[in-house]
Amino acid sequence: MTTNNLYNYNARLTLEHKFNVEYADSAVTEWRKESINMNFHDKWLYLNKQSSSTILEYWHNYIMLQVRGMAKFWLDPGRYDIVNFLPQLDRGASLSFFYQWDKFKWTGMKQYIVGVGPWFILSLFCLLIFNIIFFVAVISSCKKLQKSDLAALVSVVIIMYIWIMTGPIGNARFKLAVLPISLWLIGKYLWTTNRSQTNNRSLEYQED
Repeated sequence: MTTNNLYNYNARLTLEHKFNVEYADSAVTEWRKESINMNFHDKWLYLNKQSSSTILEYWHNYIMLQVRGMAKFWLDPGRYDIVNFLPQLDRGASLSFFYQWDKFKWTGMKQYIVGVGPWFILSLFCLLIFNIIFFVAVISSCKKLQKSDLAALVSVVIIMYIWIMTGPIGNARFKLAVLPISLWLIGKYLWTTNRSQTNNRSLEYQED
């Protein structure tokens, strides 16, 4: 994990989750001020130490963020995709659902819904349903793998690695890295299932 990713995302998000956005911003700003006159090596050590100690101190908050990030990895509808394909719905795509929630709670949710509008919310909901179905399909495909299928097993390891290492910052764009492999696994699962069903029907026909 790079230093920038560690302190500017992982540690910052941990402090946001434990306290609030303002506290996290002030803490990270203070770290930068303290390290501004350091050489590269000392700055790297200092920021890593501050970030690591923060995550270890509030490890339970970090674990909750890790779980949330892993869920967002698969389920995040991807608000920027919507406004790129349907720019007429762009009434506030820069708003982040989780940022609004972390900063303003229920008031933030109301601001978010009013800000983006009903059609944008409907689009997000439809994409969420699709992502749930896609995730279930990937899990089903992985469960049906044969231990002798080395290519499929390596594919699952790659997916798991990227999924876990994305961590608290998981969202739709990181899923693109595993999308081709996931589609291949689903296709392989569907083809294997169809072939098995066809063979079973053939055996039943021969017995009759």
